[in-house]
Amino acid sequence: MNQIYSIINNKDVPEKEQALALCVGKTFLGFSITNTEGTVLQSLVWHTGATIDKKTITDFFDTHTELTNNFTQVKIAYNFSQSMLVPFKFYREEESAQLLKTLHLVSNFDIISNDRIAGWQICNVFAVPEEIYLTLKNYFPQAKYVHQHTVSIHQLNNLPENGTLLVNFDGSEFTLVAENNGQVLLAQTYSYKTPADVLFHLLSCCQQYKLEQETVKLVLSGLITQESALYKELYQYFIQIDFATVSGWQVKEKEDNYPAHFFTPLNQLATCVL
Repeated sequence: MNQIYSIINNKDVPEKEQALALCVGKTFLGFSITNTEGTVLQSLVWHTGATIDKKTITDFFDTHTELTNNFTQVKIAYNFSQSMLVPFKFYREEESAQLLKTLHLVSNFDIISNDRIAGWQICNVFAVPEEIYLTLKNYFPQAKYVHQHTVSIHQLNNLPENGTLLVNFDGSEFTLVAENNGQVLLAQTYSYKTPADVLFHLLSCCQQYKLEQETVKLVLSGLITQESALYKELYQYFIQIDFATVSGWQVKEKEDNYPAHFFTPLNQLATCVL
């Protein structure tokens, strides 16, 4: 795997107060170690570029021995594309699980779970590869887990009038959460190789949900920079573009070459109340 960043901050959190936030996707692993409120940062790590399986996870844990600390709290956010939103009033556990299998070709060997998002009256039904789920459960039997889409939806506040697109880039995939008029319209993860792939999905979303490119707010996070070809391509089609903010974390000076929005997924998970 390729290490994107590995940052040890100058603030030591006593082990009895340490909390771990771990993000896992098809081709990435990342974690933060903070205090239990997620406000004091001790370390940040992000690796990408390899298919995640039991061996990849084991090797990752062997490399980062700090993951064997006795954490007071562990949160795991899965970000696999097999996910769908169901309004509370239509949610039935068995029916929703079967629908997810049909729509996303979910294997019988995958673990199906759900997040209830009370503030939006929706349920996020999602699948996790069984091998990955069981490997991490063996490391952290008491962990709380959630889908990354759910964490992103919790960030939808102080909303603009003309809709919001939250877009987070993980390397070979990106997540898109769309909102307008107080409704979550979409939460999906897509693969991409070129800026044109990203544009296709964003423009399709705008067309489907009647969002105006000139006025919808695009909030970017993850592995994208303002100097990149991807950003420049997006700026040709969208006017209202911001980078996501990171709440409360301060990274030591020599690490300032990393844009703060690189850390958004871990920051949001660490500070999210599950």
